[in-house]
Amino acid sequence: MRYLIWTLALVASIVNCGEGAGPNIKEDGRIYVENSWREDHPDYGPWIRARLEKVDEQLIEGELKPIPYGKGPIEITIQPVPGGATAVVHIRTVRWRTLDWHLPFVIDGSIVIRITGMVPDAHDLRYEVRSYGR
Repeated sequence: MRYLIWTLALVASIVNCGEGAGPNIKEDGRIYVENSWREDHPDYGPWIRARLEKVDEQLIEGELKPIPYGKGPIEITIQPVPGGATAVVHIRTVRWRTLDWHLPFVIDGSIVIRITGMVPDAHDLRYEVRSYGR
């Protein structure tokens, strides 16, 4: 009986050692932006605009996409970004003046960048990043 318990413990430890072993392969993903900061202006529309600017060293052409308040995450990618790549997201905010941010993210699955605030004088964009669809 004692040998059976030791044998089962040894088998369990070997099986557990296999988990997580090997390279950590990052997943391809899409990028979404959500405006949780400020309601849209009645005449000028959303205060936030965003686009995918660069993936690794490849520049991505495209216009800034309006990110309306309270509409949920808006996708700014046209196709999935390869896992492990560094994606630079260009976010523009318009309030008293126009400010631009260029935020880098290493892709490991789809993400949502949730804009929660801004301090224009400090040139400080407040945001949270979370996985999307997991």
